[in-house]
Amino acid sequence: MFRKNDGHLQNNLFNSLNGMDSRLAHKLQKSWAARFYEHVFCEIDESLFVPLYASNNGRPNFPVNIFIGLELIKHLKEYTDEALLDEYAFNYQISFALGLRTLGERYFAPRTLYEFRSRLYNYSLEHPETADLMFAQFEKLTNHFIKVAGLSTSEGRMDSAQIMSNIKLGGRLSLAYDVLA
Repeated sequence: MFRKNDGHLQNNLFNSLNGMDSRLAHKLQKSWAARFYEHVFCEIDESLFVPLYASNNGRPNFPVNIFIGLELIKHLKEYTDEALLDEYAFNYQISFALGLRTLGERYFAPRTLYEFRSRLYNYSLEHPETADLMFAQFEKLTNHFIKVAGLSTSEGRMDSAQIMSNIKLGGRLSLAYDVLA
């Protein structure tokens, strides 16, 4: 059964941040974790992942936005799964980036993460006509970053254009004809 995670929007009176030295709390607010929380974690659209869960039975899901955030942090920091789970359990910056204000607030078994990955993979195999859920989420995050940075996507730099996909689609001869014509 799918349940959206919005508990991170409500602060707990007795969280670790409130008991922290003000200098450390200020430093944490200026760290990458605060930016990740604001611009990535809070922008994750959990409703995209509703099809992965039964609608009328079963135990409520572990928060999808935490799983997506963990996957992004894993690749950002180049962690192994084991290192990622250790960092999640013991690193307050990781917890803060994932909307958790008390260290150890939410525990999950490694199998839960692997099951989520398996559900994503199986869904993409069973529904190839629909967009990949992670890719759709990544597009939403990219659009948010473009908006926040005030970038214009109407013009693209020629030196950053990728032509390899065009070569694969049309072949080299067709591409040469398109360029020269």
